[in-house]
Amino acid sequence: MFEALTDSFKTAINKVRFADDEKSLKKFGRWPWNRSIIAKFIETSMEKGAKGIVFDVVGDFDIELNNNYSGILRTSQLVFDEAVLGGFSSYYKLSLSADAQNQRHRRTFAVRPLLQDYFQEDFYIPPIIKKNRDILDFYINSVKKSYVFFNQGIHEIGFSEAIYALPNSHLIEIITREDWASFHHKSQMRLCYNAQQEIFDIVYQQVKKLRDLKILGSDKFLPPCSLRAEIDNFPICSERERFCGIKVWKLDFNDFIREI
Repeated sequence: MFEALTDSFKTAINKVRFADDEKSLKKFGRWPWNRSIIAKFIETSMEKGAKGIVFDVVGDFDIELNNNYSGILRTSQLVFDEAVLGGFSSYYKLSLSADAQNQRHRRTFAVRPLLQDYFQEDFYIPPIIKKNRDILDFYINSVKKSYVFFNQGIHEIGFSEAIYALPNSHLIEIITREDWASFHHKSQMRLCYNAQQEIFDIVYQQVKKLRDLKILGSDKFLPPCSLRAEIDNFPICSERERFCGIKVWKLDFNDFIREI
């Protein structure tokens, strides 16, 4: 397959289609292939002048839903941004509590490294707690006690079982892949001032980065009230009796300040 790249890109054509053959199947096995193989294909294609790459990740294979379909979904989404149209990838840390919220967005695919491989005592501190020294000290001491209990559990029942004793504020690392349509919905839900603080901050920073990069359409990643105000859709606040009390739709995005 890789050998065909050079000759294909020498010709003056707009589209090139590559398909797996018997030789590649014997060498790499059935789809989905290891990401390092796909990465090599993408890198080689871009070096030869490809401007965009689209994958038919399912092809003609019979898919066993409980076996490799989830792998196909991950492979189809978690690829290099500069090679595939329609989304972006992010790396960030978030608490176990926020990760549970993040997983509610089913189209936000994520890779979570094995926690045991990089574990360290690292936890999220809500901004409101940082404002009061006494409360902050109490919070930190409480979390540290949880870690003491967790570390005792490691020796008694092993890491994989003791992990359930970690505090909800414990930070993990993830890499996510967001397609534009799904992220448009996610940004509406999580930029609302009624959203959980931590995930609000994460999504805000994602949108800010997209705006800084001048990504077309990133100015439409806004809370529901801002979008409803643009088209005079009343009531502007879709939360109704749960209105946060701030007319966010009148604020510039850079002036969004979420304070509880």
